[in-house]
Amino acid sequence: MSEYPDRGWLPVHTEIQLRPTLIPKANVRWMEFGDTPLTDPFMVHTMQRLREQVPPAREITTDLDTVLRTAAASAPVRPSGLIFHVSRCGSTLLANALRTAEGVSVVSEPLAANHLFYPSHGETSAYLKARWDGRRRQALEAMFSLFARYKTGEPEKLLVKLPSICTLGIEAARKWWPEVPFLMIVRDPVEVIVANLPGGGFMELQKDPPRAAQLFGWDITGMSPEVYAAHVQGDFCRAARQAFDAAHDRSKCKVMDYADLNSEGILEASAFLGIQPRRFERVMGSYSKDPTGQAGFRDDRKEKHRRASKAVLDAAEQWAQQPYRELRMWR
Repeated sequence: MSEYPDRGWLPVHTEIQLRPTLIPKANVRWMEFGDTPLTDPFMVHTMQRLREQVPPAREITTDLDTVLRTAAASAPVRPSGLIFHVSRCGSTLLANALRTAEGVSVVSEPLAANHLFYPSHGETSAYLKARWDGRRRQALEAMFSLFARYKTGEPEKLLVKLPSICTLGIEAARKWWPEVPFLMIVRDPVEVIVANLPGGGFMELQKDPPRAAQLFGWDITGMSPEVYAAHVQGDFCRAARQAFDAAHDRSKCKVMDYADLNSEGILEASAFLGIQPRRFERVMGSYSKDPTGQAGFRDDRKEKHRRASKAVLDAAEQWAQQPYRELRMWR
């Protein structure tokens, strides 16, 4: 292979520290996708399939500068939209519906880009922080270009759905790309907390209090899972509202609730993003996170409220409901 990855290769993971003062460079893992479309609910599902094939897809490791130089060989690409969310709120269902549009590449929760959205709390100079912010913006723009044109070399329309934790970095992203539509998906915090208590996603950070403190800017020590999850939900909603309130062009900002994700709502979101999905109704009948497409969809809102303990209800009311209600006003 040449010094740089050829067409058909994508960055799949970035090893990075959170503090800008500790980042002289970062390692990036690449995988050869060829022209394999990202049709699975999550990018990691496609990666798993490629690793399980015979022979498995090739992988290499480079530095972050290689990502920048590889992308610089082509004209930059701005996404047609960035999708943020609060977790377990229908964002994957929406991404699956948008994926039915022709000429659109929907990248769902790319691990290589995730860490570059994370904010960094802690002591560091304004100069170092500004330098790192510029660096991560360059790296994200390079990845957008690679995601959009990896299959043929010609850019497709690009939509990127980020994991919920990246919502903490939405304010910086809004300033970097004011011309890009930002869609924020929310849901009743009680339902979100109940869905997340079993673990996974942002709940995993509760096992690493120092890292959580770097991301959230507050100490999680001694918090119950219910209180921790409610705090996180409140932070997500406040971050999105602050970013949208400060936006120069508010027409590029949209909030949707889980309750709105019916056929009409999906068409409304698609129009906002400039996408025309086709025959997406079949997607709505399937469980969005099932890569096989065999599991059926089930509206579980009432069930989640039945399962909500007093601890969940109290934590949600104290820490999450007001920020959620304020953000919903953007609808």
